[in-house]
Amino acid sequence: MRLIRKITLTAALLALPCALASAQAGPYRDSPDETRIRFAYSIALDTYFDNMEYDKSGFADSGTIFGSRMNAFAGLTTIGENSRHTLLVGIETNRDFGSGSTTSHRINFNYSFIYRQGLRRYEVYAGIFPRAWQKIDWSTAFYSERKLWYDPNMEGLLVRYEDPYTSAVLGCDWTGMFGSTATTREEFTVFSALDYKPWSHVGFGYHAYMTHYANSTVSYGVVDNILAEPYVKVDLDRVLIRKLNFRIGYIQSLQRDRNVTHDFLTPGLVELTSNAQVWRIGMDNRLYVGSNIIPYYNSSDASGNIYGSSLYDSDPFFSIREDGSDRAGFYDRLELYWTPFYSRHFKLKVSSVFHFHNGSFSGSQQMVSIKYELTNLRKL
Repeated sequence: MRLIRKITLTAALLALPCALASAQAGPYRDSPDETRIRFAYSIALDTYFDNMEYDKSGFADSGTIFGSRMNAFAGLTTIGENSRHTLLVGIETNRDFGSGSTTSHRINFNYSFIYRQGLRRYEVYAGIFPRAWQKIDWSTAFYSERKLWYDPNMEGLLVRYEDPYTSAVLGCDWTGMFGSTATTREEFTVFSALDYKPWSHVGFGYHAYMTHYANSTVSYGVVDNILAEPYVKVDLDRVLIRKLNFRIGYIQSLQRDRNVTHDFLTPGLVELTSNAQVWRIGMDNRLYVGSNIIPYYNSSDASGNIYGSSLYDSDPFFSIREDGSDRAGFYDRLELYWTPFYSRHFKLKVSSVFHFHNGSFSGSQQMVSIKYELTNLRKL
């Protein structure tokens, strides 16, 4: 027995250097059948200040958002030759400053699969995960800053594809389950985006989503909210100045309240975007010309509840006219910003935003955004 124990101990000691050498190896092995397990983590802290002064118009109410949010994930990832599987569980903590001891907590968890084939990259995410993983630059015609702050996560499924010229995204975000509360509607959003840049300075693509806003236990009826924007862009970054690009798109809106009509309303807007940055000071201007793309914003359901922001995720400024009519007009959103610190882990942005409708000043925002992220998911 002693001899057996000595042989076993010797074999274990001889195997230890091999195991340590294996632990120091690169992320991918020569054989696709060999995998390695690693600890994965991601910690992000966001602090956001948004002072909205809209008294000059009747589009929206004034107010201030000032708060902080921490999103922390930990889990395991399995790395193969060209693929990676990751399981994460975490906690999200939110606090609006000045709210006393009112702090919200929720548990989030997700699975992701990443596969590389040469220069092509395929990604699949399922569960509850940050909306930022979409990597889509949504216009506020699709998602307002307020929406993105108070609803930063997706609950559903996301598929992404990337290569040196293309980025494509398809996903489903389930935002309301029938029966969870008396007034919660069965609601989900299916979205898609494509960005294709075959030439150095010219590209094109689209952003689109469909929100299905259905019944609750106390209110019946279905509203369809569909937005799609094809666009062409010209990117002159580092040609004349550090950042300079232009984009022209057309936002087509398809709206239908099935309690009212079976026909779609089809308003639309032309969007002209220009962005310029010198050193760390920049300007982003978005001009929209057309008619009201959120026609049911001030309408009510069968129970008398105003649809408003429960149906539309966009800014209310996209009604174009204060009376909500379908008369054509224009809306201009001008943002002046300063990014004194911008790195892989830390970002600070200070902005002033000015809103104009049909030649009149509609209000302004003063915003400060601080983001800090520490993760090893990129390395893996």
